[in-house]
Amino acid sequence: MDSSPKNFFTHPILFQTQMTFFLSWSTQKMFCEIFTLFILAYNENGNWKRKLLKSNIKAVHVICDLYFKPYNSFLYEECKEKLVPFLKKVGFNPRKDVHFMPCSGLTGANLKEPAEYCPWYTGLPFIPHLDSLPNFNRSSDGPVRLPIVDKYKDMGTVVLGKLESGSISKAQQLVMMPNRHTVEVLSLLSDDVETDDADPGENLKLRLKGIEEEEILPGFLLCNAENICHTGRTFDAQIVIIEHKSIICPGYNAVLHIHTCIEEVQITALICLVDKKTGDKSKTRPRFVKQDQVCIARLRTAGTICLETFKDFPQMGRFTLRDEGKTIAIGKVLKLVAEKD
Repeated sequence: MDSSPKNFFTHPILFQTQMTFFLSWSTQKMFCEIFTLFILAYNENGNWKRKLLKSNIKAVHVICDLYFKPYNSFLYEECKEKLVPFLKKVGFNPRKDVHFMPCSGLTGANLKEPAEYCPWYTGLPFIPHLDSLPNFNRSSDGPVRLPIVDKYKDMGTVVLGKLESGSISKAQQLVMMPNRHTVEVLSLLSDDVETDDADPGENLKLRLKGIEEEEILPGFLLCNAENICHTGRTFDAQIVIIEHKSIICPGYNAVLHIHTCIEEVQITALICLVDKKTGDKSKTRPRFVKQDQVCIARLRTAGTICLETFKDFPQMGRFTLRDEGKTIAIGKVLKLVAEKD
């Protein structure tokens, strides 16, 4: 079938991709701690794994797409059977944190009204289900934390990012970390609409005074001067090895993804193993760790990065480790280690 732009909305795969992107983006925007996964068929090496593990979320909604007719429960049950073990392994409770739902972005089946084709599904349709979810409380009084996603020049220095905590207003003085530049907010746009102030959870575009575009890198953070974020290179973390063929020893190098920061990192020491069921820690230091094991390790990044402990700030304390194009581990920052003089 021709996939040219003129046939975009009649091409099932292209139209499906558009609907998936739109609904997934909108639900992540409205419910910051919910990840909506649209799946047409299970793909073990799909990009959904990286997006899921990188998101700071408490619940997962799996949308099994009803593209193929007849709308039987075979694909639905197959997705559940293959996804649940993985979601369970990375820390989700399938009974409380995961919700499976069949619907179609192409035909609109089970989006707003119950689909007559799916008598085997007894739950709510997609939109009513979203309406039934509880609201998440965000603190506007917390410290300002805005990780920088991108930057460019446009009549000054412009940065883009999502406000994770606190509130930002026009003419406010902020600090760019880790280089500690004091900047002033000249203009503020939320979803390309100019505004005088912004609350947590909004995707912002800020024009700044007091810093050049060349002095900013993705992964930098905007903070308020009264409560700046922590920076460093060395930290202790609890790590779950998800997918790795061989063993991992001290000296292993990978790529760290934490909030919007991407940095090379080395595991310098393995401190202990953690029992998955009881949470007990081993008394002796392991020589190596392997797939499906949980450990506490010390990591050191190539450069200074902005980070917080997971306990104090989950959005900035959860990370993934990637190697050779695959996510090999997820982890959370337990302790920041001071640098030796």
